[in-house]
Amino acid sequence: MSDADKAYAAAKRLIAKAKKAGDTHLSFDSGGFHTLTTLPPGLAGLTGLQVLSLDNTGVSDAGLAALQGMTGLITLSVEDCTNLRDLRPLKDMVWLVAGARQGAGLLFSGCAATALDPELERLSQIEDNADRTDQTLAYLRNLTVWPPEIPATNAIALQSGRGFRYSTDDQGRIAYDLHPGTSSPGQRLN
Repeated sequence: MSDADKAYAAAKRLIAKAKKAGDTHLSFDSGGFHTLTTLPPGLAGLTGLQVLSLDNTGVSDAGLAALQGMTGLITLSVEDCTNLRDLRPLKDMVWLVAGARQGAGLLFSGCAATALDPELERLSQIEDNADRTDQTLAYLRNLTVWPPEIPATNAIALQSGRGFRYSTDDQGRIAYDLHPGTSSPGQRLN
C-alpha cells in the first residue's frame, strides 16, 4: 500500500469519526496526511463542518471538487498545499465570505497557486479575513486564463526559495517545474 493510499484510508477513518461525533472542526494538517492527494467523498457528508484544514496535504485542484456544497464552512484552509495550483474550483464558495466574519474564511498562503499568480500571492497576505476571502473569490470568478500571464521579470522573482525551477527558452518564454530534479517537463507561463 502506497503512502497516498494509507493517507486516504486514514482520512476515511477520520471523517467517519468526525461524522459520528458531530465534529464542527476537522484538520488533516498532521498524522501523515501530507501524501493525501484525493479527498474521500464522505467529506461532503459532514454538513455540520465549520472549519476544515487541508494545510500541508498533497490535495490537488481536482480534490477541491469534494468541497462543493459544504455551505456550513466558515473557515477553509489550504495553506502550503504544494499540489494545489488552481483555486478556481473555490470561486463559488460565497458562504466563506459571510463565514469570514465568524471564522477565518479562506486561507491559502504558500499553496502552489500563489507561486503561479502574483495577484493570488498578494491576496493571500490580506490580514482581514472577510476582505481576503471576498477579494479572492471575486478575483477567481473573473479569472479566465490559467495560469495568468506573468511577465518574465516577475516570474523569476516570484519563487526564489520555494523549490520551483524556472528556465527561459530562445523566445523569452518562461517554463516552470514544480518538482525540481525530475525529468518531467514544465509548463509555459507565457
